[in-house]
Amino acid sequence: MASGARSCACPCGCEGRLARDNAGQLCSPCSRHKASAPATAPQMGPEFWSTPEMQRARETRDMGAVSVAYRTHPAHGRIIPQEWVASWVGITQAQVSRIEHGRNRVRTLDALASWAEALRMPADYAWFDITYKPPPTKPTKSTSAPKPLTPRPLTPRPLTPRPLTQHATGDRHGTARQRGPLQATRHSVGRDTDSFGEDNDMHRRTLLGLSLVGIPASQSESWDRLARVLDRSTTLDLASVEHLERRTAELFRREETVPARELTPALNDHLRRLGRILKGSVPSALEGRLLSTVGESLALYGWLAFDRGDYASALRWYDKAAAAARKAGDGPLLACVLTYRSYLEEAAGRLTQARDVLIEAEGMARGRSHAATRSWIAARLAECQAGLREEAEALRALERATTAFDYAEPEQERVWTRFYNGSRLGSLTVTTYVRLRHRGLESVADQVISALPDTDAKVKAIILADVATAQIYRQQYERGAELAHEALDVTLAQEASLGSRRLRELHQLIAPRRDVAVLSDLSARLATLV
Repeated sequence: MASGARSCACPCGCEGRLARDNAGQLCSPCSRHKASAPATAPQMGPEFWSTPEMQRARETRDMGAVSVAYRTHPAHGRIIPQEWVASWVGITQAQVSRIEHGRNRVRTLDALASWAEALRMPADYAWFDITYKPPPTKPTKSTSAPKPLTPRPLTPRPLTPRPLTQHATGDRHGTARQRGPLQATRHSVGRDTDSFGEDNDMHRRTLLGLSLVGIPASQSESWDRLARVLDRSTTLDLASVEHLERRTAELFRREETVPARELTPALNDHLRRLGRILKGSVPSALEGRLLSTVGESLALYGWLAFDRGDYASALRWYDKAAAAARKAGDGPLLACVLTYRSYLEEAAGRLTQARDVLIEAEGMARGRSHAATRSWIAARLAECQAGLREEAEALRALERATTAFDYAEPEQERVWTRFYNGSRLGSLTVTTYVRLRHRGLESVADQVISALPDTDAKVKAIILADVATAQIYRQQYERGAELAHEALDVTLAQEASLGSRRLRELHQLIAPRRDVAVLSDLSARLATLV
C-alpha cells in the first residue's frame, strides 16, 4: 500500500483501502452495510446455536465470547459489525468491544436476559433463566449514588483474580466526606444510641473519650502536628484530622505483615491520642470524620485481640467500634465491624450467628463507592452459608461478591479493604466450593494458585491454606502438601490466627490419609498448631 494510504477501520476486518476523498473511517461497502443494519437481529435456527464454535462460546458462560461467535458465524455470510450488536442491545460499540475482549463482563441476570433477547437466543441454549424479569424498582429522588446491585441466582463461573497492586495514598474521603444518617439497627455488637448534639457533648466524651483511657500506655514517636491539639493550646483542625486518618491507614497496612503482639503497642498510643482529643473541643464539622477514625482504630484493636486469641477483649473492642460507627453515621464501618465479628463467632463454633451477623452487615454498605466492602461481606457470607450446607444461598452470595468486585477499588475505598484483592476473593470462593463439594473447585483453585501474591502478608497464609485444602480434596497430595507447608511457614512467621485455623481444619481433613507419605509428614508439622 502506498505511503499515506488509509485502510478501513471496520471491525469486519476487510481492511479495504479508503479513497482519497473519503474523510471517514469506513470503506464504501462497509459504510453501506453499516447504514443498512436491521432493526433487530435475525432469527437463527437451532443449527446456528449448536455449531462447535458457538457451543464452546456458550460453555464459557461469557456473553462476550458468545457475541464474538455470533458476529463471526459463517451463516451471516460476513462478519457482523459490533455497531449492529450495540444497537440491538442498546449500548455503545465501545462497550461491546470491552465485553468481547474480557475487560468488562455481563454478569447481572437482567443484563444477560437483555443480551439473549437482543440476539434472539433460544432459551434451550442459554445457561441462565432467559425468562427472568427484574422486579420493578421504586423511583428515588436522589441520583447521587447508584442503586445497590441486585442478587441473581446464577451458578458462579471461574474467577479471574486481580493482581496485587500498591496501596493508594492520600485522603480516602477527599476534601469533604459526607454521610447520610445511618438507619437504626440493634445488634449485640453495640447499643443503638442517639446522634450527637451540643446538648449531649458530655455524653459523647464519656462514651468514646473516657472509654479509651483503659488502654495501657507505651512509648512511640511524637506527633509534632498534633502537639498543640493534645496540650489543649489549639482547636482541632482539618490538617490534624487528616494526619490521624493517615496514621490509622498506616496501622492497617502494617497489620498485613506485622504480628498482632508487635503492632499492639503502636495502636495503643494511637488510641490514647484519639481519646485525649475526643475529650477536648471537637468542631462539629470534623466530628464525623474523627469518630470514623476512632471506630476504625477500635475495630483494628479488636481484630488484633482476636488474632492473639483473646476473644473476650476482641468482643469488647468491637462493641466500642460499633458505637463509634453508629455515632458517626458510618454504615460501611459498622458493616466492617460486624464482618470482623463473624470470624469471632465462627471461631467460637457459632456458625449460624456468624451468618446472621453477615446478613445484617450486607445492608450497611450501599453504593458503588463501597463495592469492595460489599464484595468482601458477600464472599464471607457465602463461606459461612456453605459451612451450614445452604448451597443455593451460598452460591447467590458468591455471585453478589463477584459482581460487586467488578466495581471495587479496594486500595482506594477504606482502610480495611486494602487487603481484599482478587486472590482473596478467589480464596473465599475456594473455601465455599470445598465446603459445598462444588464441581467448579478445580478450575477456581488453579486460577487462585496461578495468581498467588509474592508478598508474605498474613492474607497469603489464608490463601495458601485454602488452596492447599482444595488440592488435597482433589487428591493432588504432593501439590497440596507443598502449599500447606508454605502456608504454615507464613502463618508461623506472621502469627496469623486465620491461617492457623485453616491449617487446623486441614489437619483434620488429612487425618484419615496418613498412609500417604507426604500427608504423614505434613500432619506431623501441623500437629504443632493443634
